[in-house]
Amino acid sequence: MEINWVREWWPVIAFGIATALAAAAWAVRKGLASKDDLAAAERVWGQAVGQIKAELQDQSERLSKVETNIEHLPTVEDINDVKERLARVGGRVEAMQALQQVQGKTLERIENYLLTSRGGA
Repeated sequence: MEINWVREWWPVIAFGIATALAAAAWAVRKGLASKDDLAAAERVWGQAVGQIKAELQDQSERLSKVETNIEHLPTVEDINDVKERLARVGGRVEAMQALQQVQGKTLERIENYLLTSRGGA
């Protein structure tokens, strides 16, 4: 006999369940974004993505310029080669200075000889 009450209250129970489902669907629908909200969000995100792409392109161009400049810079080996050559040139200059001093003294002796031999004759 306990099942008989379900038969009597069936329409009320069905209406209550339908009402609860409708209320739940309405609450979920209100919690979801509308098409206008989605379109606005899409525009905002589209603009943000466009700005990011532009910044990325700018960074890419700047990086290409830096890479091009770096390619033309001397390497460590080049700098070491220049240092080695400068050291050799410095050694040659010192040798030439010593030679010029010797030549200068020789010229001075010749000049003194010529001055003394002419004046004494």
